[in-house]
Amino acid sequence: RRAGRRAGPARATDAMDGHPSVRGLPPSVAARVRGEVTIPTFARAVEEIVLNSLDAGASEIVATIDMPGRSFSVRDNGHGMNRAALCTVGEGQSTSRLQTVEQLNAGVRTFGFRGEALAALSAVALVEIVSRPCAPAGAPTLSTILRLGYRESFGAASEARAP
Repeated sequence: RRAGRRAGPARATDAMDGHPSVRGLPPSVAARVRGEVTIPTFARAVEEIVLNSLDAGASEIVATIDMPGRSFSVRDNGHGMNRAALCTVGEGQSTSRLQTVEQLNAGVRTFGFRGEALAALSAVALVEIVSRPCAPAGAPTLSTILRLGYRESFGAASEARAP
């Protein structure tokens, strides 16, 4: 299935844990932040994912880089994503950081806000995202795999890798 679903106006936070959830930008906001994100280097790809970790409130981040295999992983202790967010993440202009024109005009106080980095990465690479939300307690660890701009799979993670 091609990632491309757009959500309408959304709640500012997820009711379960109080953290912003990943959602499609409303058309009025998307038009103001339109632009393609390019990730020209391997180092920039790692940087984008580490910045996502910081935006998720992580205080511990471990990046593992396999240069011969041209792959990397980033693990963090951020607030994680719930099922709805994980179903949306990686779609263009889907973000937890911005939902209204007023927020854009007030100034963005996060590293990322357009929701394009993961979409750009998944257009050229295999991206696996494994996440477990902080709340509710005992929430399952979930996984989604994005490849060449498509969501290839979604479901329970084979192992609980999120700290």
